[in-house]
Amino acid sequence: MRTGRPVAEDPRAYKISARLTAKELEEFEAYAKRHDLTNAEVIKRGIKMQLDQEKQKSQ
Repeated sequence: MRTGRPVAEDPRAYKISARLTAKELEEFEAYAKRHDLTNAEVIKRGIKMQLDQEKQKSQ
């Protein structure tokens, strides 16, 4: 019998990275702080927003 955390239904097993300028990083971090979000949450919301916009355009 294994001990530890239970296996997630949809585990977050993938990581991505991006290169930003100092100004882009500063703006990104300021946005996250203003909205009380983690960096990952800001990225995930941005991806979802882009996909939703694309979906609306195709309808």
